[in-house]
Amino acid sequence: MIAVLEMFDTVQDLARKEQKGYQSASEFSRKLRSQELALLDYFHRLYERDQQIVDYLAPFVKLVEVPIEGGEVTKPDDYAHRIRLGTVVITNVCDGKPVISRYPCHHQNVNEVDEMLVDVIAGPNLDKKRFYHYFEDDKIKTLPAISGAKISMTYLRLPVYGVFAQSLNVVNGEDVFSYNAASSADLQWPMTAFNYILALLLKDLGVEIQDPGLAQYGMALFAEMERRDTPQ
Repeated sequence: MIAVLEMFDTVQDLARKEQKGYQSASEFSRKLRSQELALLDYFHRLYERDQQIVDYLAPFVKLVEVPIEGGEVTKPDDYAHRIRLGTVVITNVCDGKPVISRYPCHHQNVNEVDEMLVDVIAGPNLDKKRFYHYFEDDKIKTLPAISGAKISMTYLRLPVYGVFAQSLNVVNGEDVFSYNAASSADLQWPMTAFNYILALLLKDLGVEIQDPGLAQYGMALFAEMERRDTPQ
């Protein structure tokens, strides 16, 4: 985990050197939340490109099995990005234990569903064990609809965001802010992600990154984000 106090102090120290001013606790927490989401999206994009989960994402990988009801599953509240889905078919056997079978459940874009449904070769088919899913609002729609089946879902969950909180005390007639540990929350990212988040926060403040090591993190991060956001 990353201590939110260490992150705040590091950002403030570097911001003072660049004369970028002071951030309130609420402003810092708001920017921190935004950059945590940006970093989660960045590493998910790398996963889509390389099909490999980097260590930075380990705290956020989650596996659940959810019953399919009416051909759909509601996305979990902490759902951020899909990694993989599978269909779990449970077959009851007389005088024996139920047989649990697992199959890939392939993703389809919603605009491809109608065409896929009439595809006699590759369309959804229970007997041939061809299963598909697509997203619609907060639902995951599954095809074909199967009674008693489940979705096995591996996904990236949202972080429990870091929060930096302060208490206000009056000392010798002056307002003094101090770190409030009870109302704060550390970041769930591994410490190895510290420089990535720091680089994003500094860029947001307009602070030029002087440290060569930190600059290397920042340049790689910003180049990948720019590359993915540029229309091809």
